[in-house]
Amino acid sequence: MSSGLESLLKKLRRASTKEQALREAYRAITTRFHGKRFVTLWDALKYSGKDQQQLWASPGHLDCVNQNKLLEFLLVQSGKFSNSDIQRQWTLYWGISPHQYLKVNVGSHMVNVDAWSSFYGIKLGDYGRFFHTKTSEEEYEDI
Repeated sequence: MSSGLESLLKKLRRASTKEQALREAYRAITTRFHGKRFVTLWDALKYSGKDQQQLWASPGHLDCVNQNKLLEFLLVQSGKFSNSDIQRQWTLYWGISPHQYLKVNVGSHMVNVDAWSSFYGIKLGDYGRFFHTKTSEEEYEDI
């Protein structure tokens, strides 16, 4: 495992709460990777069959499914979450494009997590769908 990924996992394991671990993992994913509408279509097969270390080693654009794969890996490996705490959800973007996001159990409630859409202005706690591509301050609730 790369030293950068290992040091991130150590940081996540030291988090005092599930919420803190989720925020740190989300920040790491959204800082290292981004989503873009049409690039996802062109790169659909580029990441096929790659494991977490291979995905982590390629910062930049990454489709929603693989960003979620990495995020789920980080959360479970942190020791704060189990696989049953994380649910994969599907929606449509712009009415035609399938899009995956996560619902994560932080103990007292479920949090929507859509790292791919952060590039477009969706915040932690919200998810992109149809023509909803930016979280307004009125809609935003801190996790």
